[in-house]
Amino acid sequence: MAGKPLFTLYQELAAEVAGLVGRLLKEDKEGDVRRDGQLLAALASWNPLRGQYPKAVVLEQLAERSVAVSLPDGNEQGEYFGVGIGGMLYLAGGLASFAGQGGNRGAVYWQRARELVLYSLDLSDKSGYIGQTQRGIATTDGARCLGDWAQILSVCIHLLRQRPDREVQIAAARAVAAMLNYHYQPDLGLMVELTRRDFFLYDDERASYVHGKGALAALGGLMAEAERGKEEKLITLVGRYLRQHLETAWDPVDGGLRDEFVDGTWAVVKSVEVQGEALVALAALVACRGGDWEMEWFGRVYEYWLTCERSVSPMGLCQTVDCVAWLAGLLERDGRSVDWFTDVLEVT
Repeated sequence: MAGKPLFTLYQELAAEVAGLVGRLLKEDKEGDVRRDGQLLAALASWNPLRGQYPKAVVLEQLAERSVAVSLPDGNEQGEYFGVGIGGMLYLAGGLASFAGQGGNRGAVYWQRARELVLYSLDLSDKSGYIGQTQRGIATTDGARCLGDWAQILSVCIHLLRQRPDREVQIAAARAVAAMLNYHYQPDLGLMVELTRRDFFLYDDERASYVHGKGALAALGGLMAEAERGKEEKLITLVGRYLRQHLETAWDPVDGGLRDEFVDGTWAVVKSVEVQGEALVALAALVACRGGDWEMEWFGRVYEYWLTCERSVSPMGLCQTVDCVAWLAGLLERDGRSVDWFTDVLEVT
């Protein structure tokens, strides 16, 4: 790959994580389910890369608070969880990530994450379900949301990496099937955000609407599931879908991935969140199959991401940690130690 070596990219991303963690832990914001879940997931995922975490109490407090939250009653959304199942799944993802490091409480965190993801799936199957699009708009007619499936799969992967579970495996299989069989549109070569409740396409502009954040999160999740199951055919298929998305969404003039495909045209907006999701998906692909194209595109998106205004956010931290984790795993498999970087990552 022309440009920075992979190990240099890893170093820079890991340093970015250190800075984000230090600033986020100084914030005192409670009562935000997405922040709680994302911060818990990010800190838990980062911890194995650098040994004993000096502020482990933060993780424990977040986990215990998450376990104590009551589930919403039926279709009624609790104020903490908000619209749809996204908030609940962020919390489940954080608990599932931390379960393996939770000591004697690990089994409690794992079980709570399992309860949350299965409850979320059941809730989204109900005819009166109201979800939320990537734009933050509530769905009004029971639409199936690509972002929901991506989050369900992500939580299931974390749970299944720790122990087998039949119901969780079925939930993961449902998410994979929904994304590949119903949300992927071969005529576009892209993944549409919404389908009808019966999984058929809408007969309006929603039939071809694509939002990069949900689409790339779905592709990243599918790649992670393919890696977990060592499914070479799925790795190849998802790699092809990811390439199609990146090559069509990329702005050929100014660079960067455009956010939305609306009425057959890519809109001009390019958010840092979409660049971050692309980095995660590409990092997973590089870790599974790091050919010239994969390495070139990781570097290309990374260089554009560096030019973006990156606010201090749990979402940005999650995306960066995920990239670091994938690259660290690849480097370690290639015999490169990442332990030496521990001292640089000390949080003050």
